[in-house]
Amino acid sequence: MIAFEKRASVILYNFLVSNKFSGKFLIPSNICPIVPITFLKAKVEFEFVDISLETLCIDEKLILEKLNKNPDFYSGIIYVNSYGVNNDISNFSKEIRLLNTDIKIVHDKCLAIPDFSKNKLENHLIDLEIFSTGYSKYIDIGYGGYAFINSRVDYYEHQLEFNELDLEILEKKYNHSVKNGFKYIYEDLNWLNSSKPSINFDMYKAKVMEELEKVNEIKRKLNYIYTNNLPSEIQLDSKFQNWRFNILLPQRDEILELLFEKGLFASAHYSSLSNIFSNNNSPNAKYIDTKILNLFNDRYFSEDKAYLACEIINKYLLK
Repeated sequence: MIAFEKRASVILYNFLVSNKFSGKFLIPSNICPIVPITFLKAKVEFEFVDISLETLCIDEKLILEKLNKNPDFYSGIIYVNSYGVNNDISNFSKEIRLLNTDIKIVHDKCLAIPDFSKNKLENHLIDLEIFSTGYSKYIDIGYGGYAFINSRVDYYEHQLEFNELDLEILEKKYNHSVKNGFKYIYEDLNWLNSSKPSINFDMYKAKVMEELEKVNEIKRKLNYIYTNNLPSEIQLDSKFQNWRFNILLPQRDEILELLFEKGLFASAHYSSLSNIFSNNNSPNAKYIDTKILNLFNDRYFSEDKAYLACEIINKYLLK
């Protein structure tokens, strides 16, 4: 089955509510804040797990240790392809199934390149494989999320009341918490828009595929500039450079400020959320959180701006 909604978070919410999970989900500490907030709205418990410094994704060893120790305590796992990296988690999923055949596995590919291949989930390894084409994703058409859903799980659409102001309040509140390191206290407002997209899935798919070729070319040009003009030691591996071009800098915040002063865009995703939504500590996610800088490689940036960004970063590093 394929689900198609205005936002990927609507699909996640429908999945969580449809299956009535009683145990916790294990989710990575460097996940987008809207994911744990969707869990809170669906009233499904979750537990943060630190990332691996090698994969920058949820630490598979920690997951297997938790499941081996208490396999029936958990209902599911969310594996996020951090920074759009194209990880195959088949072997990891098989190991999970050996410990608990009923546990649900969600593969979050919202930052990855959209894939419309036929439903591959009937092997029962993955239960939900989810993509997004909303704001700041690999393909950004301003809306849209879709997912392949395994037939072994339930999935029903749920109509929710929606208020644009409630969404603005929610975003302002969680951004404030993340930016300042404050505990986030959830208030259940009507922030999730479950109204249907204005076009059907085939039209949506054609629109995304048309955009894909243009986006690939922009990213190729800008990534070439970054790769060849920034020190290789600050660059993440090329497999992490799909969504944006990512570098690690000990003086990240100072460089980010310099870029802003010159009218350039950059970002610092994704923050460690374990101490924002819970009392857990995730040292690896926190380490990356304080150093990661995402340089734009999309239509919001130009080649001239990319060269200027490299010049600013290099000048600062020479100091």
